[in-house]
Amino acid sequence: MPKHTILVAAATALALVVAGCSSNTAGTPTPSPSSASASASASVNLAALDTGTYATSPRAPFGFVRGADLAEIESQRMAEFTTLPFEVDPTFTEPSLPYGTFVSERSTKRYFQLTPDESLAALKKSGGLLAGFYGTAGPTGDAKTSFSHGVIRFTDDAAAARAAQALHQVDLAQKSKFRPMMLPSSPGTLVSVTEAAGVQGFNAFTAYKSYLLLDGFSVPTANAASRADALVRKSLDLQRPLIDRFPQTAAKGGSVLKDQNKILIYALADPGSVNPLNDAVLGPRGLSFSYGPSDETYKQLIDAGIDHVANGMTIVARARDDAAAIRFDKEFNTPNPQTEEVVAASPRGLPTARCRVNNKSRASCSVVVGRYVASTVQGETLELMQQQISAQYKILLEADQNAS
Repeated sequence: MPKHTILVAAATALALVVAGCSSNTAGTPTPSPSSASASASASVNLAALDTGTYATSPRAPFGFVRGADLAEIESQRMAEFTTLPFEVDPTFTEPSLPYGTFVSERSTKRYFQLTPDESLAALKKSGGLLAGFYGTAGPTGDAKTSFSHGVIRFTDDAAAARAAQALHQVDLAQKSKFRPMMLPSSPGTLVSVTEAAGVQGFNAFTAYKSYLLLDGFSVPTANAASRADALVRKSLDLQRPLIDRFPQTAAKGGSVLKDQNKILIYALADPGSVNPLNDAVLGPRGLSFSYGPSDETYKQLIDAGIDHVANGMTIVARARDDAAAIRFDKEFNTPNPQTEEVVAASPRGLPTARCRVNNKSRASCSVVVGRYVASTVQGETLELMQQQISAQYKILLEADQNAS
């Protein structure tokens, strides 16, 4: 099925990236038969490529991240250890907003849509927040049902417990909106519920070791209480063992090598992006939070042996081998009939690239170079996307085809 992505802003499509540590070990690389880098296809005319003002060479290595910048990298890494909504309920396959990290004030407030300022203040007062990630999804075509799930890491267990209590109290202080609720199967979880127009909304906060597990969802009022109990129980059953596997960076004096798998260097940079996961590296789980149907995205990534995906201005994935890359490109970058997307012209000199345009004249392109699949995120004009993918092709000619 064709893919679609959620938007971070009206004109900015959400491009996801690869996390430095992946929970998946989908496959080992199959070296190219000749060299570590690929040669240009015989059908490609390098001299004719229009790359606009975009870079045509890989970026320099990023080095280690420390101090204040570490929180964003740690949050990006946590995405690969956060339960996907469709794992909690198989109908939750349509990604939507809110989506992001618990680092910047703007992104944090997006999660707490009814009490953004109060919840942000509560988190600050609780202290000890180090990093966190969240995403949202729901059933296709069902505007009344959605599920937001996130994980926040704190300095210690006590800080996580304080935050759970503080956020719960923020809800209860809105007496005209929220009331407390007990879940029979999750007695340690703090839950508040609100109701409007035949829909009940639930906020569930569960302190678990040095983490705060968050579940926020809305469902039709009929049987809402029993469904809430089942959803939270399933979410906790999946999330606890998954986050236990997260390789934490030391809270004090720690550092992490950005782009340790050397793939982000091959994605075009987007320094002006408002995407909370710009210049990130995600694994199959992290990428599937923003590309739907998310269950299909996850399966396609696993089947192609893709452990890491880079997200900058463009998205770059590295498959198990050349054949897996070709197959993934055909599955992932397919015209979407929901937006009346149709095949468009390939860039001049690059007939191996595939482009599409939708009913709002937004375009996207993709190209395969050996084990690498590069995709542009839907842009305003076909010409710009053709330039981006042409520049991306030149960059990938220098990519290490033997990288793991």
